[in-house]
Order: sequence, then structure tokens, then C-alpha cells
Amino acid sequence: MAVTIGTASGGFFRDLSPVLRRSLLEIAVVRTYRDGAVIHRRGDRSRALSIVRSGAVRMSNIGRDGREVTLATLAPGESFGEFTMFADLPRQFDLTAHGESVIESINHRRFQALLRSSPALSQHVIRHLAQRLHQALELLDDERRLPLPARLAKRLWQRSLLADEQGDIVATQQELADELAVSRVALSAAIHQLVAAGLISTGYGRICITDPEQLEAWVAKQSQLAPAGGVFDAA
Repeated sequence: MAVTIGTASGGFFRDLSPVLRRSLLEIAVVRTYRDGAVIHRRGDRSRALSIVRSGAVRMSNIGRDGREVTLATLAPGESFGEFTMFADLPRQFDLTAHGESVIESINHRRFQALLRSSPALSQHVIRHLAQRLHQALELLDDERRLPLPARLAKRLWQRSLLADEQGDIVATQQELADELAVSRVALSAAIHQLVAAGLISTGYGRICITDPEQLEAWVAKQSQLAPAGGVFDAA
């Protein structure tokens, strides 16, 4: 059974038609943030949908012990703020710029007005949110079913959207350990297994996927899911 190792959603902006892109850009406020600058704090209630134009955005939280844990790093074309926009919920995470980043934000009033005048945008939003839910459920299943090296391989594939000019993924072991909710010791062992298999190579704070097709095939072999329909051929 094939296993999808890309993100379930191609990103809110990347999947838009050129016409819808222009419509959103016309009503968006564009801001540039320096590396590490705070975009939103957990608990903020500002109702706005934001899209990463360039750079990246870290989603993280700080525990009572002062330790910061990163949940995800959003690549260009990806969005955040859907919960505040559509459900009027407070933001769940601190959002900070990862490298110099350009963010396009659309406030609730303007976005709702555009939704009312554009059935195509409404359909796109529904599809996008359904994909995000699908991705979340897939991640939960991966956590329960896949061994850590396979989960790491999938996360590195997703991170490849943020590769630098050399094609390397810039990430520390602690960042990856936080995103996968494992210890650095366990993460290090998983990295060594992928290196030994010839799937990745490493440098100081950098990881390179040596052969994307080989990596995809390797992850597919790790799947423990039954074929679609859940019925095995007993013959």
C-alpha cells in the first residue's frame, strides 16, 4: 500500500486559482517580520487569516517549566488563523518568524465579504479545511502506528518545502524532536538509521534527502495498514 509522505494540503495560497489569488492580494495587508519576531501570541483573539508569502512561521508553545516546544514550521503558501477566522477561538500557539518572513493577513470583515461574493472561494475554503483535518488525523495515526524512523522520514519530506538554495533542510535535532514529540536520544537514533539506509545525509544543523523517490518507497514499506477497505485476501 502506498503511503503519502507529502502534506495532505498543498497550502491555502499555493492551491488557489490565479483569479482568487489576485482577489485576496487586493484586500491583504502585507507585513515583513525579522527572524524571531512575534507575529501572534497564544490567546490572541484577532480575527484574521494569514498566509506565508516568503520565509517561514514557527508554531510553538511554552510550558510552565519554560521549555518551548515547536509543533510545526509553516512553509510559503501555507496559512494560519483559521480557528480565529471561522470559529472566533483564541489562538492556540505562539507564532514567530523563522528567518525574515513576509506575511499576508486578511481581516475577518474583508474575508467574509469576499466569501459572500465568491462561491469558488467558499468551496476552496471548505476543501482546504477538510484537507487540514485529514492531515491531522493522518498524523495521529502515524504516531500510533509507524516506527519513529518512518515518522521522521515523512516529516523531513514535509520540511523539504523549506529547503535552502542547496536543497538542504535546515533544522536542529531538538526542533525535529519537538515536532515529533520524542527525546533527542530517540531522534538521533532514528536519524542514524535513515543515514545508514542511504536515505539522508547530515551536516551541522542540516539534513539532505539524498534520493526522494527512494525515501518515498522506503516509507511505503513501513506501513502497517490493511489495504483500502480493510480486507486482506485470505487466498
